[in-house]
Amino acid sequence: MSVFTLGLDLDGVTADYVQEFRLRVARYTSCDPADLPAPTTWSFVEAWGPIRDNDHYLELHRDAVRDGLFRSMAPMSGVSRALWDLSDADVHIRVVTHRLIGNNLHKEAAADTLAWLDRHEIPFRDILFLGVKSDLEASVFIDDAPHNVVALTLAGRDVIVFDAPYNRTSTDPQTHEILAATTRVHNWDEAREVVLERKRAFDAN
Repeated sequence: MSVFTLGLDLDGVTADYVQEFRLRVARYTSCDPADLPAPTTWSFVEAWGPIRDNDHYLELHRDAVRDGLFRSMAPMSGVSRALWDLSDADVHIRVVTHRLIGNNLHKEAAADTLAWLDRHEIPFRDILFLGVKSDLEASVFIDDAPHNVVALTLAGRDVIVFDAPYNRTSTDPQTHEILAATTRVHNWDEAREVVLERKRAFDAN
């Protein structure tokens, strides 16, 4: 019997990465968090002046992971209840996240991720630390990263965009077109209903 599987992203979908990272960048660079606005581009280098370049971003990100970033993020509003509703409706929740990007921090990243999921009562059947999500089969994905949405769409995967300022438009015509055409949700109440709609269609077939 086929199983309806949700490929669930964490940062920016299940957990509020931007807000927690903002506080840490402000502390590390001695700036005011108010000077770090909501990013309207995927690149923190472009969005936040104190981050000099991509190497500096990775340095700050590694420092944040070392200091417990993945333990401290707030969950997105309503995410636990919505995911339990989906789990109760026989949606197989598969966490798919690309968090192992800091050398010598894999143990901390994995352990903190699992601890966070348990602490915030996020139901899931399995978890994959995976960079290229389009290699994975799932009935539907929820993601916020424009490059993941594009890759999943081009690979023929069904993907739902979790709305954020940085994924509403793009200077790249293909990315802009795909983002504009993809189903978009703005909160977990909407996400639950869209996934349940997909599940009903799946069961009907």
